[in-house]
Amino acid sequence: MALGASDNGKSYKQLMQEFNEMRTQVYISENKSQVTLASLEQIRKNLLAQLEDKKSASRQEIEKAENKKSNLIKRLVMLEKAKDIQAQDEIIKELEEYSRIRRYRDAQLAKIAKEIQDINLTENEFKDKVKQEKELS
Repeated sequence: MALGASDNGKSYKQLMQEFNEMRTQVYISENKSQVTLASLEQIRKNLLAQLEDKKSASRQEIEKAENKKSNLIKRLVMLEKAKDIQAQDEIIKELEEYSRIRRYRDAQLAKIAKEIQDINLTENEFKDKVKQEKELS
């Protein structure tokens, strides 16, 4: 499955909105027809599949960044021995960039984990969440 798109061409954001609307309809309005429940489950599966794809892509990017950092550190050690300060500075900048990529991807993985947790809320957990959101507003 391609990132950001489901079988029917909807983006992740569109599917999530549809899922939340349908989940509210099922759990809050108590519209539990078999068709609605089946649709809700299918959307949930599509969302989880997309999130797994995103998680996998982020992990691959983290691995690439870590490999690049490892290679850069090896080059940096060689350049320190050669006393090439300018090249050392360039490598340090690249190392900082790969550290930034790692932080970004780690944050993305945390967001994905939170979204997966939200998608998998039970009916009672969802009702509690809605109640808390109403109390805050």
